[in-house]
Amino acid sequence: MDDEPNTVDIGLRLREAADNARDLRRRVASAGTPLAQARAIKVETDSLAALRSHVGGDDLTALDILEEAQDVVNAVTDLAKSHPAAASALADHMAERKSLRDLTASLRTRIEKYK
Repeated sequence: MDDEPNTVDIGLRLREAADNARDLRRRVASAGTPLAQARAIKVETDSLAALRSHVGGDDLTALDILEEAQDVVNAVTDLAKSHPAAASALADHMAERKSLRDLTASLRTRIEKYK
């Protein structure tokens, strides 16, 4: 996988940050000072706002789908390391589907490294 964060990585990290902020807010609500509670609420709210902005709404289903697509890319990349011809054939079949053309282009870039 590339070292540079991509849209999926950033979205997943934002979701994890929001989950962690929620957990912090819950812990602070029962044992923290009013100031700590206010800060925890602010951190969670900011995390949720960043996540909402990143995914373009409240529905995280798109992020789940992108994560699955990234997993497919990674699996085919692994296949390309040991069987580049098979990975290339898979990419050829995927290219026939208009909805998979962007994903296929990403795969082909990775497959070319192992030919």
